Amino acid sequence: MSIISHNQRLVNDEKTFRLWVELGSINKVSELYRKEGIVNPKSGKQFSQMALWTAATRYAIEHPEISKPIYDEENGVPISEKDWELWRIYKAFKVYSYSRKRCIAWARRFDLYPKYKELFDRTLATFHIDREPEEEVEDD
Repeated sequence: MSIISHNQRLVNDEKTFRLWVELGSINKVSELYRKEGIVNPKSGKQFSQMALWTAATRYAIEHPEISKPIYDEENGVPISEKDWELWRIYKAFKVYSYSRKRCIAWARRFDLYPKYKELFDRTLATFHIDREPEEEVEDD
């Protein structure tokens, strides 16, 4: 049995996020998926915890209107808007670490790129994937 979302992701981001909140850990989500026979349809193997963390985190950063109240409740104190934006940005750096273009596109969708352009430029300069040839980092 597999769970493929409408956009053909291998694991359903929303379901994984909601289970993470409900169960309290990605390890428990992984164990539940294993017990239910939910596996990677390409490999037939159990989803890695990193794949599940990425799916849940991607949902959180893509749906702040849903995830922020949950994080506020879990923390017992509302997270300031600036701290919430920075949390989402740092998670986006992890989720979209394979593509600077996708990371910037995400930031622009949420109007975070202009506000934190220096942070994006500084951090994304270290991304080695999807660089143009003239932007290659030289070895010392």
